[in-house]
Amino acid sequence: MQNPSTPIESSAFEVIDSLEESSRHCFQDCEERIRTSPISAVVVAAAVGYLLRFLPLGMLLGGIVRLLLLLVKPVIVVFGAVKLYELFRQNSAKNL
Repeated sequence: MQNPSTPIESSAFEVIDSLEESSRHCFQDCEERIRTSPISAVVVAAAVGYLLRFLPLGMLLGGIVRLLLLLVKPVIVVFGAVKLYELFRQNSAKNL
C-alpha cells in the first residue's frame, strides 16, 4: 500500500481496501456454494445465459459509455476544485 499524503487519498485507499476485502469474501462464498451444489450452479448459469441472450447488451453498453463520457467533464472540474482547495489550504497553513 502506498503512503497517502492527504486525507482524501487515505480515505480513497480505505475504500479500495474495503472493496477488495468484500469482493474477496463474496468470491469465496460463491465458490463454496458452487462446490456444495454444482448441479444447481450449472442450472442457474445456464438460465442466466439464456436470459442474457435476449437483452440488447450492445445498446446497454453504449448507453453506459455515453453516460460515462458525459460525466468526465464534471468529474475533472470537481477534481480540480478539490486540488485547488488543498493547495490554498497548504499555502494558508504555511503563511501562518
